[in-house]
Amino acid sequence: MIPETSGFDPSWIVGDPEPNPPAQPNAESDGAPACITDPPPTIEGVPFPRQAYLRIRRYSFEEYADWLSCRYKARTDQIYLGREIMLLDIQENPHRALASLMVRKQPGVDIALLDANIKRRMILWPRGSAKTTFSRVEQMQWMLNYPNVRICFLSGGEAVSMPQLEALKRHFSHPSDNMVKYFPEYVMESKWNKKTNQWEDALVKDWGTQHHFTVPCRTNFGLPEATFTLATEEAISSGTHFDIIFVDDLQNNANSRTIAALDKTHKSYLDILPLLMPQGYLMVTGTRYANGDVYQKIQTVASKESKWLFAVRDCYSTMCTRCGHPDVFHDRNVDAVNPPGLIPGYECAGFISDGVQGCLCPTIICKDGSQYGYTLEFLAMQKAESLSFFACQYLNRPELIRGAQVFTEELIKTYTILTEAQFETQFPRNSVELFIGADLAYSGPEFGDLRDESVR
Repeated sequence: MIPETSGFDPSWIVGDPEPNPPAQPNAESDGAPACITDPPPTIEGVPFPRQAYLRIRRYSFEEYADWLSCRYKARTDQIYLGREIMLLDIQENPHRALASLMVRKQPGVDIALLDANIKRRMILWPRGSAKTTFSRVEQMQWMLNYPNVRICFLSGGEAVSMPQLEALKRHFSHPSDNMVKYFPEYVMESKWNKKTNQWEDALVKDWGTQHHFTVPCRTNFGLPEATFTLATEEAISSGTHFDIIFVDDLQNNANSRTIAALDKTHKSYLDILPLLMPQGYLMVTGTRYANGDVYQKIQTVASKESKWLFAVRDCYSTMCTRCGHPDVFHDRNVDAVNPPGLIPGYECAGFISDGVQGCLCPTIICKDGSQYGYTLEFLAMQKAESLSFFACQYLNRPELIRGAQVFTEELIKTYTILTEAQFETQFPRNSVELFIGADLAYSGPEFGDLRDESVR
């Protein structure tokens, strides 16, 4: 089905297009051609590069129908957008399941009305499953649907966030052939050539700064915010407003080593929330790093709210004997015991595992010959090398670390001495070789039970 468009009459695609406006001297413009001051042509209410506009006018009905269909598919199907327009190595399995967790775009529908029930999402998938790459696809899809959208991006410091902005920006500054063909208004601008007296389309050169950029087809020039902005002290003020906030990999190895660092990371998350529009959307993606990290704190506070969707996965998966699809394509938010199919095309009456352990993100061969994803052998090696790292990064279960420690809580309690009288009863003189350790964070009733949690 070909979607209808507003402000674009397809009747003129039959026959030859109007020629480029002739250059006519205009005294009011100091001898410059009058057509330079003419407003640019529009499609769907958005200004279009002039030569691209003429190219589209030359399409046959079938060519125009295909052009519209591909634009619509890119705006609604992240897998198609990622693979065919952005030329990324994302795959049907498992990324179709990841796409189903995002806000479903409906071209022409106001942003606030896309999902009235779930405004905030947290997706915690294991490392190596291309979450951040997929987030770029999601960000680009928002822009292709809403040229006036305002997106804020928060990550674990500029060293992490700035490369992500540059990677996203390159899809506009160095677009693929399909990007130029189907979305020229996002990457091209028209300039008047004085030598030929013709309009010429060229790639946009100005793509903002290291902290923000704006697409050239924006129509609301009253918005002070850029299309895409990094959440940094240099770029964000309390007066800014955003339609979508992406929080990606906010917790990392560097900011998860101490309680003070964990608290600071959580504060950066809390500081960004007031900038979200009341009907806007919050997307939190990442991987667990420690007990008490920002993701755990968010879940604890949000557990009683109905406008959150939580999707937490480990690195393993099994197949369903009923539908033949992996576990990840079943919706455990509906039924944790017997989850049904998650999305159209993956219908299932209820998941029944085949009991054969596999990987959530199987090894994927990229276009350049590199790989991502993992095998069972790789996961076994990661687990053997560091159980604590594996529990956080691949299982998203840092609570398992405690059970793997040599000195368990029960063992420590058995040999903890709180009073001098306990020495003789628990450790008679000359009976054992005695080692004493002091809890520097311990605080008794005389101090109001104030514990110094910074002592590690």
